[in-house]
Amino acid sequence: MSEPRWLTRLMIDTIHAELIAEHGGAHSLREGGDQLVGSALDRPRNRLAYVPDADIASLTAALLFGLVKNHGYVDGNKRVGFASAATFLLLNGRLLTASEVEAYDAVIAITQDRLTEDGLTGWLRQHTTG
Repeated sequence: MSEPRWLTRLMIDTIHAELIAEHGGAHSLREGGDQLVGSALDRPRNRLAYVPDADIASLTAALLFGLVKNHGYVDGNKRVGFASAATFLLLNGRLLTASEVEAYDAVIAITQDRLTEDGLTGWLRQHTTG
């Protein structure tokens, strides 16, 4: 796999701000949130460094899982996680094909510890084209 096109922190924060403006909630980071969001953003790069044959689904899962589980923002962590994952896929020539209901169920399953990161990787492989 060639080097992916990575999301930046500015992109993640912009996605968060747009989602909060559209759907409501607090615009702020929670205490320690700067490091938590940064850590989530670093997860796909770390995955690729340690697993050089990691595919785009695995890298996307690392990002989505990190943003949702790290809970760096006061509000909107599930939304920013999913939107960031979809954006990351688009930047890398892929399209997320899951319905809104399927996507919602997957993200909620992450928060309830019913979907592991490996499980999410499989789910993304099934719901991604390109």
